[in-house]
This record gives sequence, C-alpha cells and structure tokens, in this order.
Amino acid sequence: MLYRSLGAGSFQDFWKFWNPIWSYYLAKYSFLPLKKIFPVWLSIILTFAISGALHDLAIVLLTQKLSFIITIWFSIMGAVLVSLSRLKITYTTFPLVIRGLINLGLILLSYGIAKLLLIAVDG
Repeated sequence: MLYRSLGAGSFQDFWKFWNPIWSYYLAKYSFLPLKKIFPVWLSIILTFAISGALHDLAIVLLTQKLSFIITIWFSIMGAVLVSLSRLKITYTTFPLVIRGLINLGLILLSYGIAKLLLIAVDG
C-alpha cells in the first residue's frame, strides 16, 4: 500500500491506492450519493471533508478536545486533487523517489495551509 501509493504518478492515483478499504466505503456512502446532487469536483472535495471530519471525530473521542484540523486539511487535499486532475498534471515519468517526494510534498503543503488557516482564524 505505502510503496504503490507514494510512488503513484499523480495525486489522484495516490488516493486510489491509499487505504483502499476506507476509500471503498467513502465512495459508496459519500462520493456516489453526493455525485447525484453536486458536480463531481465538488463531490470529491466534500468526500475528503467528510473523511477528515470522521478522523477529527475519532480525535475528539480520544482526547475530549474539539478539533477541525483534519477536516480542513483533507478539504484542501481534495481541492489540490481536483485542481491537479483538471490541469492534467502527472509525474509518471519521474523516478519513484521523486514521485514519492511530490506526493508527500503535496500532503505536507496542504497540512501547512490548513495550519495557517487555523492560526489566521484563531488570531
């Protein structure tokens, strides 16, 4: 799972390979129903947001502290995925290590933006 997902030649393919069981249930219970109401691009972002909210819920249950960081982070990653897909940006011709660094970089960049947004909101 880790080798295949990190070495994926696009951010979209990274998410296809990352945690396929979780992806199956998100597709079935989130993306497909949302796609009946909203455009595909928005359904993707909303599905990422729902996944993030479920991750945040787990953190809240464990720590008893309210958290939205993962919801925001995953929403940003959904927007990055949609943007890169629409622009047809891939990196399939790059070596495996570079593809892994690009995928990790996109994940970390999205997290950094989420943290900055929370800092801006908190003052």
